Amino acid sequence: MHGGEILIRSDKTPKNLPKQVSINVASKQDISRIENILEEFSSLFGVTMDEILSRTFYRLTPNAKSPYKQLYTEN
Repeated sequence: MHGGEILIRSDKTPKNLPKQVSINVASKQDISRIENILEEFSSLFGVTMDEILSRTFYRLTPNAKSPYKQLYTEN
């Protein structure tokens, strides 16, 4: 992962991620940034916002400690 972020809704912490990816529980601020997308999903698929928000969201980001380590060759 080289940049940006990915938000995942899951009951369990995603496993087997490479060390170049950091994972944290998404904050309320993280969720608020995608609220309009969640509302659209809610209306399209007939799922309430309460149902969507009842599960944990995880935020995946690049590991800032060594973002380019082993990017092209094994060190």
